[in-house]
Order: sequence, then structure tokens, then C-alpha cells
Amino acid sequence: GDEKVVKLLLDKGARIADVDRKPRRELFEAALDRPHKQVLKLLFDKSLNLNAQQGPYHHALQEAAYLGEEQVVKLLLKRGAPVNMTGGRYGTALQAAIVNGWDRVVTLLLEEGADINTPGGHYGSALQAAVARKRRNIVMQLLERGADVKAQGGKYGSVLQAA
Repeated sequence: GDEKVVKLLLDKGARIADVDRKPRRELFEAALDRPHKQVLKLLFDKSLNLNAQQGPYHHALQEAAYLGEEQVVKLLLKRGAPVNMTGGRYGTALQAAIVNGWDRVVTLLLEEGADINTPGGHYGSALQAAVARKRRNIVMQLLERGADVKAQGGKYGSVLQAA
């Protein structure tokens, strides 16, 4: 987590590619846990794969959204992370942000083009996640943006069953 030490190591030739998959994931998680945005920037500059598909969140954007790390979400999107990448426990970064009620992250993802009707994950859809987790403000926002109330899938099967 020490930016100067990380920079020194990278400048001396330490390569992220030399770290196997699990510890590489831990590099990202360690930077998020502190959070050390400057360390993340250094790691991205040295080719940390921000789209690596691994772990319960599937990819970096979904994990940052789940944790409510708005600045990291912005950084990842600026660096080209696909806002609609799917997979993992919550299906999309949008659903991951909804689960913990991170309204500002939800709004940011929507403004960046997150598809509210992308299926997948534990809840099946963003609307089902918002309803199941009783995120009334987010439910209203999704409905105003045209969320599909008839979408099927996920743990509850439908939005009415999630309610």
C-alpha cells in the first residue's frame, strides 16, 4: 500500500505479470482496502489487467462498485473498464452497487451507460436486486429509466417475487 515503495519496485523491474493469478488479485484488493488510489494508478500504468475475470466479483469494476468506491469506479471507467461486463456473484457492476445501496455509484454507472436490463447474477436483474434489498430510491430511479418489470431470472424469479 506504500505508493513510494510500489513505484520503486516497479521502476526496478518488478512486473505484475510475474505475480500469479491469485496474488495479482490480492494486489488489487489490497489497494482497494486501504484505499490507495495512487497505488492503483501505478498498477494500471504497469499493466494490471483491470478486466481480469476472477474472484467472487468477477472483475475490478464490479468489486469497486460493490464496495462503494466511487473514485475507483471513476478511475476504472476512465481506464476503459467495460461498464456492462457480466459475470460473478452480482452479474454486473450496477447490481453490485445496488446490493449495498451505493446510490452515487449507481447513478455514476447509469450515467456511464450501464444497461439496467442486463440479466445475470444472484438477483437476475438490477431491478430485482434493488427490490429484494429494499433500495426504494434506486427502484424508482431504475423504473424511471425503463427497467423491465417483467424480467425473469435470479434467486426470486421475478421482481414481484423479490418484493
